[in-house]
Amino acid sequence: FTKCITEHLISQRRADVPVIIVRPSIVSASWRTPFAGWLDSPAALAGCLLYMGLGIVKALHADPGTRLDVVPVDLVSHRIIEAAFGNAWPRPGQPVPIRYAAMGIEHALRIDMTTQANLKFFSERPGVKFVPRTELFHGKTFASADLLHREVPLQIGRALLTATQRHKDKRRLEKADEKVRYLNH
Repeated sequence: FTKCITEHLISQRRADVPVIIVRPSIVSASWRTPFAGWLDSPAALAGCLLYMGLGIVKALHADPGTRLDVVPVDLVSHRIIEAAFGNAWPRPGQPVPIRYAAMGIEHALRIDMTTQANLKFFSERPGVKFVPRTELFHGKTFASADLLHREVPLQIGRALLTATQRHKDKRRLEKADEKVRYLNH
């Protein structure tokens, strides 16, 4: 909603300044540049992928057949550069052109395929000591999976950290758990 309002404000107040709007879909890890899998921030989907790859998220609440219009960040950058240096700049009084940086439904991966590809990527990295595993659960089965894979280990970890008086580590564990719960919410 705020992006929509911003686009309208820019379009209305641009005067004679040429403007092109680039609208990306869900931005994720890079495809090639600067290297495959590069992330600049552990937010949104990138955070979810990172937490799965690190083995922190073991149960994900998602319909396996859901398609994600995820576009690699380097393709979004390319689209922005293409728009900035192309010949599509509007003349004064013309509508603001909108360029999309999206994969589209025909190229959108199902979430189960995305999860498998992500886990494969992280398991093949140099120095990997364990193979991460994340399972998808849809509907009521997620609650029991979350209890088994997140809540029980969390309570055990809290108890151990409290018993050993490692309060900083306990707080870190609780912050990581907040992020995991937020991702699944």
